[in-house]
Amino acid sequence: MQKAKAKSKAPLARVNKASKAKGKVRVPLHHHVKRILGMTPKFVHGMVVGAFVGVLLVSVLRSGSAAHALSMNVSRDCTANAVIHCGALSTAELVDRYSGSGVATMYAYFGISASEIKNIGTTAVAGTASKDGTIRVNSTGKVVATGSLSMGRENITGSTKIVKDGFTFYVRAPKVAFIPNSLPVYVSMVNGQFQFAIIPGCGNPLEATAVVQQSQGRLQPQRHSNPQNATCNNPYPRPHRLRHRLLPHRL
Repeated sequence: MQKAKAKSKAPLARVNKASKAKGKVRVPLHHHVKRILGMTPKFVHGMVVGAFVGVLLVSVLRSGSAAHALSMNVSRDCTANAVIHCGALSTAELVDRYSGSGVATMYAYFGISASEIKNIGTTAVAGTASKDGTIRVNSTGKVVATGSLSMGRENITGSTKIVKDGFTFYVRAPKVAFIPNSLPVYVSMVNGQFQFAIIPGCGNPLEATAVVQQSQGRLQPQRHSNPQNATCNNPYPRPHRLRHRLLPHRL
């Protein structure tokens, strides 16, 4: 009789063990997640969410700046005259290399600010600077500036020496600086108005007198009757870009 009872209990024990094993497998995953979240301090949750949002924001900004970048298929100028050694063949590279030795100082002499370089990916268009001092936008072929001046780190006969913030550089007209008749340039345009230009192969900047489109269809250089009283509402901005207009007469 005792043996019979033992045999009858054995199947029940097996069933209980199987049911327990099955119960462990059926525990939903979200219960484990809730348990982990419950054990984690709330400030840690905020840190994780903040990190995720930061990574997402950086990705969006990078993709946006890359979409606006302008590239130039030109040769790099790695001579000592280059303001940016070996140049910058895209506006994105120009932003990265703006921190090079003396670059900011030289650009500032032509009134080009750090914020303008930071935003050049959204303002630059492909253009051409010619020996006669004109600057054109390639897409329209229109002259947007005249009387341009360039600069470099080395002296060329006909240049004017400038020393600023411990850096020495030389300003000259394109007829002195350019070997070919024209060079491709990044042309910064804001609201249809010329701001400045930069030669991609060497990073050398150019300033010029902006040209505005008149209602009669005639192109005329911009003039300022009283630059010191110019305001943000002045239809002809950036009068300080005209400060070197007397330089060609000293060359």
